Amino acid sequence: MSADISFLAGIPVVLASGSPRRIEMLRAHGIDPVVLPADIDESIPCGLSVRQAVMYLALKKALASAGTYGASRENRGGAPPFVIAADTVVYREGTGIFGKPASREEARRMLDVLRNSDHTVCTGVAVLRGVCVRARGGAGESRRDEPVSKRVFFEEAQVFFKDYPQSVIEAYIASGEPFDKAGGYAVQGGFGVHVDRIVGDVHTVTGFPWERTRRELAAMAAAFRPPDRS
Repeated sequence: MSADISFLAGIPVVLASGSPRRIEMLRAHGIDPVVLPADIDESIPCGLSVRQAVMYLALKKALASAGTYGASRENRGGAPPFVIAADTVVYREGTGIFGKPASREEARRMLDVLRNSDHTVCTGVAVLRGVCVRARGGAGESRRDEPVSKRVFFEEAQVFFKDYPQSVIEAYIASGEPFDKAGGYAVQGGFGVHVDRIVGDVHTVTGFPWERTRRELAAMAAAFRPPDRS
């Protein structure tokens, strides 16, 4: 384990995502997470801003995976885990949010609008300490939430694209890569060569602002006090 995350020694880390990029990021920093992707309804309540929306979804994912982990670990004891979740969107002022394209035409439209211009990538992150468990009693099973400390935040970065030709868009769509990426592209994938510059943390663009997340984990570890079970 690297020196800067020594505070995590002996503490399980649950990742509420199956994203290879997020898994690789944690492993690159010496963390081998328990991977528990959250299966949630990702609809967003009306009236939320982009920043509020990514934080809302990140927290919803974290709570769902915390509950799954708590149910699977019930009565086994051990250190309360950290549960980490993230949600990323691409947006442009005046244009709106670019989600994951559902079709070739939608991917084509997104990449056409984004070329030779800039846009914002916003990633929300939720970090929980503790889990949700089920407590059994004489009358059956009821849900009990352990005391959970949490931090929810967002990071943004601005991405500037070059003026690539239509043939580049068509070739990229043919590769199949755009269809599970917000905005229809992956800066760490085949489309990265068409990025002119990034203002902000590149890890925000890839969906996991690690340095901010590490600082939040450290602060939570320092402040955490185990619940009184007397």
